[in-house]
This record gives sequence, structure tokens and C-alpha cells, in this order.
Amino acid sequence: DVEICQIRISEIESNLPADLIVTTSKVKRDYGVPLITAKNVKKGYIDYSIKEYISHEEFRQRQTRGISHKGDILFSTEAPMGNAALADINEFSAGQRLITFQQYGECIEISNELMMLFILSDCFQNQLSIQCTGTTVKGIKAEKLKRLLIPIPPLAEQQRILNVIKLALKSSQGTRIDGMIFEDEDEFREKMGTAKYITCTYYPVINEYQGYKSLQINIQNYFFVEE
Repeated sequence: DVEICQIRISEIESNLPADLIVTTSKVKRDYGVPLITAKNVKKGYIDYSIKEYISHEEFRQRQTRGISHKGDILFSTEAPMGNAALADINEFSAGQRLITFQQYGECIEISNELMMLFILSDCFQNQLSIQCTGTTVKGIKAEKLKRLLIPIPPLAEQQRILNVIKLALKSSQGTRIDGMIFEDEDEFREKMGTAKYITCTYYPVINEYQGYKSLQINIQNYFFVEE
């Protein structure tokens, strides 16, 4: 058994001040510093097909109040509420309806990647639903967000959770199903080489996310074959 404690977000994360989140630019630009807003942040990734920019001058003004970094968690507070993704470019500005989470302190309690996954989980999303305001458009205030709970597994367990390889598989009968292997990705790719087929033993599990249930398999033992 693994002992997992829960702490409030405010105990491990700081967020950039609210006045940094609101864009002041009135001019539409097709160049400059990328502006990432809630429209860009999806569940686990950033959609760059929606392109907005601010001037370098405005970007410098924003830096006096806080700087978002590559690897920070970007969280949408409204329209939509509850999406989260890791910042994956070096220079950008967080715009409307976004909060940037940055860990503080000398010791990193939880990896940002794992915290993002917890934020997207049903458990955390249920907390958001309870604490949010609004009827037509739901949102979460920063003060309430900071009081929500995040589980903190031991570091070894965090590493085990993150070492998950997700596979889109098709059986010899043509049935498509999602699979998972708990293993280091580099080691897995080295074993796979150029093989296109995998033979495995597994057990089925029901994956539930946002009320949607799907069948997937957890692979226990496997080997690759060329044909």
C-alpha cells in the first residue's frame, strides 16, 4: 500500500496576480509574443490554431508583475472552467481567464505533469463543481481555487505513475482497444525496434473520465514479433 497525503494548492503553488491575467492589448496582431488564453488551453495540451499576439513592449510591462515559464501549469478559470496544460514554449504571455501555477520552495513536492493529471481527474473536477460560481458560464475564483486539495504521493510512486505508455491497439480480429504499460518509454522503444506486432498478457479495466466510461487493458507481460 502507498500512503498518499492531501494538501491545499496554496501550500505548494503560487499563482501569478490577477491583473497579469487580463490582456490590455486592443490591437489585433499577427506577430509578436504569443498570447495564450483559456481558448487555447485544452485538457492536457495547448491548441495553437487560435493565434493571438501582444507587442514586446506590453510583454515587458507584464514581466514586472510575474513571468510564466515553460513547464508551468496553465489553468482555465472560466469558459471553459477546469482545463489544464503544461506550457511548452519558452516565451509567451498568459492571457484572459488563465491562472499560471508555479511551485515555490526548495523542495518540489509533486511534478507539474502529475499535478496537471490530478487537476484533470474527476476527483478535482468535482471539487471545482462544488466551489464554482455562475449558472450559464461557470467559473472559479482564485481564492477558492487555492483551497482545493491535491493528492501528493511519495516521489517513487509519482515516478511509477508517470512511467505510463499508452497504446492504441488492434487485435487479430480487428477489435480496437486502448492499452497501458507501466515502463520507461526509452526502454520500451528499444525493445520494440521496428516490430509492428505485440503479443501480451493483460487484464481489462474500466477507465472513467468526466462521466465517460471506456474499456482498456493493462499489459503485464509482452514481447514483440515482426509478423
